[in-house]
Amino acid sequence: SLHRRAMEYYDKGRYLLAEEIFQKIRDRYPFSPLATMAELRLADCKFYQELYEEAIPLYEEFEKLHPTNKAVPYVVFQEGSCYYNLMCPADRDQTYTHKMIENYRRLLKRFPGCPYAYEARKRIQEGRDRLAEHEVVVAKWYLNTKQYIQAKKRLETALTLYPGTRACKEAERLLKSLEGLSQEQLAQRKPWWERVLP
Repeated sequence: SLHRRAMEYYDKGRYLLAEEIFQKIRDRYPFSPLATMAELRLADCKFYQELYEEAIPLYEEFEKLHPTNKAVPYVVFQEGSCYYNLMCPADRDQTYTHKMIENYRRLLKRFPGCPYAYEARKRIQEGRDRLAEHEVVVAKWYLNTKQYIQAKKRLETALTLYPGTRACKEAERLLKSLEGLSQEQLAQRKPWWERVLP
């Protein structure tokens, strides 16, 4: 059968070939349980080819079309895993980190006892570490360009929003170094562009 052939390719990691057949199953038998399974496997094929941005809308669509399907906890976890794999280093934009945390929190809220809960919690912690680190990286840039008020705000954000993360120790240390500066010193700085330009 088509489904067996698709699964053989899928199990062997030949995702492009599997994808082609899952697509056929979905198109030919749109109302059968096999089509539902094919929709899920299509998303998985994208995921395992590391095409995370293509996998996300497929998982989202599956969740929307089949809200009571027993695969939904897995699907929500996989959505989060796409964002997890797309996360950027601490000195870059953190949109995917925020989305990853959001997704895993949704999973834990709806399915607290699911088999993916432990991994989701671990990754949320990893994400919080990354976000705190990001605040510290930005704060350091502000310190280097003598924009002390902005630096202070970023460091306070790290401590307020992400307590207990690894970067908090560094944030505390940097905040202490700012304590010696008076309000005048904090405020009396030329805008950064005046300092950067010759």
